[in-house]
Amino acid sequence: MPVAPSLKHRPARRLPGYNYGVRRALLLAALLALLAPGSALARECGIPDSNPLWVDFAGHDAPMPQKPGLTLAFTSGTVKPAEARSNGAATVFFDLNFNNRVGTPTVPADPALILERADRLFEFAVSVSGCSTPWIALNELFGAQTPTPWTTTTAQYRANTLALVRRLKERGAFPAVTIANPPYTGGEAAQWWRDLATSALLIRQVFFTSPNVPQLHALGPVRASRTMRSGMRALVRKFTEIGIPAGRVALELQFQSAPGTGGREGLQPRAKWLEIVKLQALAARRVTKELRTHSIWS
Repeated sequence: MPVAPSLKHRPARRLPGYNYGVRRALLLAALLALLAPGSALARECGIPDSNPLWVDFAGHDAPMPQKPGLTLAFTSGTVKPAEARSNGAATVFFDLNFNNRVGTPTVPADPALILERADRLFEFAVSVSGCSTPWIALNELFGAQTPTPWTTTTAQYRANTLALVRRLKERGAFPAVTIANPPYTGGEAAQWWRDLATSALLIRQVFFTSPNVPQLHALGPVRASRTMRSGMRALVRKFTEIGIPAGRVALELQFQSAPGTGGREGLQPRAKWLEIVKLQALAARRVTKELRTHSIWS
């Protein structure tokens, strides 16, 4: 009997929705668009008031469709985001340089620089998103799995992170922090996570990685879907068990398909991979509606 897949972490800074061909990306984008209904109502920045809300990565010229009901995350530039908005899509900012703002757990940034960096980041996000109260996703928190007691440098890195998101929120932004590794929530770390969730959305990344994706597909659609939903619930529960409301947690799906990136690795033909994509999207939608988490990012 195939072994059920596990949710794994990955090396930092793999770009979500990147490393696949244009044709494949268009097929995926069309599928996700069908699974993510639009809404005539809107939140700040024209973001649809839909349930669930989907945010799709559109940086690096990813060939995402641009139409009403979609929310697209850009990493830079003003022309492409403005074009997306003119076609009816909402735009948010996805920061791939979070470590340049707050440093790392081994080399944290000078805390005296954090407020100024937060202000510059806020202004940049406004220019990209075209919104005075931008959504800003910070990719990604390093060392989420580090147990307490923390070293002096790790403690400073975590303090820098809190200071940055608090300043962004104070300026009127809606900050979010992506998390790839299983978070350590014991001891004094629990309060740090609660403090972070007060000012920022916690976006937990979901990985069904190679070599387990072929095994996942072999389970069949019913058992594979059940396995995915169970794994996603566990990711959310890690935060709700320490008192963080589910509404302050989001799920981020990963769809790597290029060789050497996990994801589709070893799963052929393409139709099998697209079936997994569909089942994963449906599972995320089900869990999001069931637990009332904030949104789905992909």
